[in-house]
Amino acid sequence: MQKQLFPVIKLPFKTNKLSFELVVTSLNINTVITLTLNENNLSNNSLSTSISEFVNKYNIQSERADIFRGVIHNMCIENQPDSLVLNMDMGSVGFHFLKEFLSFLSKTNLLKRVEIS
Repeated sequence: MQKQLFPVIKLPFKTNKLSFELVVTSLNINTVITLTLNENNLSNNSLSTSISEFVNKYNIQSERADIFRGVIHNMCIENQPDSLVLNMDMGSVGFHFLKEFLSFLSKTNLLKRVEIS
């Protein structure tokens, strides 16, 4: 049995209004994030590249700051016909990464829904 945690329970951080529906069922070290694309934006190759670049940049910046904000240890992106599935080892990152990542995704305006489980 799964229980949806958000939007029923408030997130532990504030975000600007997101351009997609956000559903959080769980958040663990090994996290799956499913990104459902808008119907008119079914090109996930450029989004996949942008996500990889974002995570790499985040890790580099964190390492320069003595890994103050943690790093993503591993990530695998699976391309599906209408979505991307990210398998992430959240390692030592916390809510700071999640807040920045959701904000980054929102700015793309390519997503209909983001589910974190």
